[in-house]
Amino acid sequence: MWRPFGKRSSSLESVNYLPAPPQDYLPRQRERHQIASLPINEATFIDLAKLPLLHRDPFDRILIAQALQHDLTLATVDDGVRAYPVKLLAI
Repeated sequence: MWRPFGKRSSSLESVNYLPAPPQDYLPRQRERHQIASLPINEATFIDLAKLPLLHRDPFDRILIAQALQHDLTLATVDDGVRAYPVKLLAI
């Protein structure tokens, strides 16, 4: 859920499009949609460092590392992400 905030130029600008303050909105939406929070830990960065540089977006690479680390499935149409040996949702 942090990804939308990393693509903006400032943290204040990044939250203006949410219908409520992020500290209220994000936990509510995670609960509503039964989305677990997955922290980024040291093991994620160790796995990230092992990934071949097939895709240059750092946020996507972190998601790929976490998906591989936790045996998760990603939903994407991004060919760069699809180049990695990660489980993908058919979309």
